[in-house]
Amino acid sequence: MEKEYLISHPSQLNNLSVFPLKRNQSIGKIRLGGNMLNNPKVEFFENLLNKNYYSCGCSEGAKGLVVGLILGFGFIIYKYIESHISIINAIVIILVSFLGFSIIGKSIGLIIANKRLKNSISEIKSVWPPEKEHYENIHCG
Repeated sequence: MEKEYLISHPSQLNNLSVFPLKRNQSIGKIRLGGNMLNNPKVEFFENLLNKNYYSCGCSEGAKGLVVGLILGFGFIIYKYIESHISIINAIVIILVSFLGFSIIGKSIGLIIANKRLKNSISEIKSVWPPEKEHYENIHCG
């Protein structure tokens, strides 16, 4: 059976993030509960939420990797034409551009993915009025 994470109040949506240090990796499929179950678009919103929550920015990272390789090789060709460049320097330039642009691409991808997730959360909250104030794990007495 697939693990599920039930969100029973719209305030719980605020805890969702795609950023690795903020994201709980093991929550499983996100399900919407509470009075959201009465909404005819609940399945659409669950699919949208899961798609955006599990976005990783990999396609932008791959694009950054390709850009880094192209620019690295372009720079090496330029340096070779201008003056000879050693093999060691060429390898270092390729690795630095490859790694640097991959990291930049992945970071941009995560920022875009998190923006999409926050937009989805806003859309869900606009049609999900809270029943009452929700306080998690507060015990008095």
